[in-house]
Amino acid sequence: MTSHDLSCIILPHDTYASHLNESGKNIDPELEEKYFFDESVALSEVCEFMGLPENPFILLLHEGSEEQKLGFFSKESISVWSPTGNRHSVNCDDYFRVIKACQPHAFVALSDSETPKDTTKKRLLKSMSKSLKFLKQIVSYDGQLPPLLVPLGGGYDSNVRKDYNESVLELDQNQISGYVLEGFHTGGLTSAKNVALDEIVPLIRTSLNKLPQNKPRFIVGAFDPWKILNLVENGIDMFESSFPHLMTEKGQVLTFDPNGHNVSKQAIVDLNDEMYKNSFEPVSSGCSCYVCEHHTQAYVHHLLMTNELLAKVILMMHNLHHFRTFFKAIRRSIQENRFQDYKMRMKQYSFE
Repeated sequence: MTSHDLSCIILPHDTYASHLNESGKNIDPELEEKYFFDESVALSEVCEFMGLPENPFILLLHEGSEEQKLGFFSKESISVWSPTGNRHSVNCDDYFRVIKACQPHAFVALSDSETPKDTTKKRLLKSMSKSLKFLKQIVSYDGQLPPLLVPLGGGYDSNVRKDYNESVLELDQNQISGYVLEGFHTGGLTSAKNVALDEIVPLIRTSLNKLPQNKPRFIVGAFDPWKILNLVENGIDMFESSFPHLMTEKGQVLTFDPNGHNVSKQAIVDLNDEMYKNSFEPVSSGCSCYVCEHHTQAYVHHLLMTNELLAKVILMMHNLHHFRTFFKAIRRSIQENRFQDYKMRMKQYSFE
């Protein structure tokens, strides 16, 4: 196992009022087509609006915290859904226009990754064929594109994943900057929670077989700490923060010990519970973030009960800080050659 196999970073999940535009007004559904697919619209300004002008921006096809709407198939495009609930069929030409408008630091190739566990072999083969067709269109594009992240699909079928892997290996790897493991879940907390490690780990190994060791491997999904550690162990480098985001949406605080020393500490605290009405303890005891130094459980409970927007802002600040601290602990354990010991201490924090 190389040092590349055990390394990881976290990409922040950006939370904002997705039903509003920059002026605070509702986005007109009739303008959405222009907003999404017209390169004259300066989508790059969205990064500044979200307060992340200097942060890396990776263009993904699907939001890891959102459950995908299934069953909308076509031969030449995939379906994506806007914040207002409108469906858009996106082909490669549409996608190139989005990339040109957004100017991301990297992008994931267009793919058909709708392959939940009960997907038929016929559907898996169609998904692979369609995804590889998109990929070949992208690598043969004669214009300028940002670094490319290649999806690795095949659902829960090891033979299809093997064929997919071999097709990717036939491409010029100099045109590829990284890989994205896809097809294990369909977004949201429940779907990611139902992912079984003993089923996906062998499939991940098949998908990554013989791929260059010096290129990052990324996965999208709301995975709990225990699943993340197992994914890191099996070669996944990059994660996004759907998990703390969804905990925030539920009014829950991440409280697990990111260093794995305090075996008695709860993994989460639900501040919706009436028991926190008069609790003047920090949001999470022992945490040094701004939220925990300045706010109490009772205060956040009150904000949740009165549906104040500030409740989610405060919770996301803490939960993202906590998640980042967890990833720092992972990297430190790798650097100090004690990852296995750290992993076993964290086993208590499986959310299954």
